[in-house]
Amino acid sequence: GESAGDPLMTPLFVGFGITGLSMIPNNVPLVKEVIRGLDFPTVRRMAEEALQAATVNEVKELLHKMRSEDIRVKTG
Repeated sequence: GESAGDPLMTPLFVGFGITGLSMIPNNVPLVKEVIRGLDFPTVRRMAEEALQAATVNEVKELLHKMRSEDIRVKTG
């Protein structure tokens, strides 16, 4: 599927330790930007939470929480 190119899913994949993502070329720049800005300990914890989720809806809620919270690396 195309979930690897979905920037909403990117933090979850990184949190799971996935190091290779296959996507259409148009999605690469945005996904790279998301990855470069992630706070890795935070996305690892959130991935663990996703593994504990009982339903798909709980995982979706977590993904939206990840998007709304500042999970990026703090700069300057």
